[in-house]
Amino acid sequence: MIIAIIAGGSGTRLWPLSQTDYPKHLLRLTGKTSLLQNTYQRAKAASDNIWVVTDSSHAEAVKDQLPDLAADQVIVEPARRGTASCIVLALAHIAQKHAD
Repeated sequence: MIIAIIAGGSGTRLWPLSQTDYPKHLLRLTGKTSLLQNTYQRAKAASDNIWVVTDSSHAEAVKDQLPDLAADQVIVEPARRGTASCIVLALAHIAQKHAD
C-alpha cells in the first residue's frame, strides 16, 4: 500500500494558534506529538511506503518532525496551488519512483 499524506495549508482556520509560517499540521494540539506526527504514526501501522506532500515554506519543518522519513519521500510543491494540484504532483512523483 502506498500512502500519501498531504501536509499543507495556510493555517488560517485555527488562528491564532495556527499561522501561515506554522500551520495546524505542525502543531502539538493533542499531546507531545504534532498532528502530522500522529498521522504519520497511524500510516506506519498500515505501510512503510509513505510519502508526505508539503509546500516549500514548510518542507524543513516537515523533515524535522519526521526524521525517519527519507528525504526523497518528502514531495515539495514550489508554491501552494490547492489540493488537486498537490495530489497530481504526488501521483506523478510516486509513479516515477515506482517505475524504476
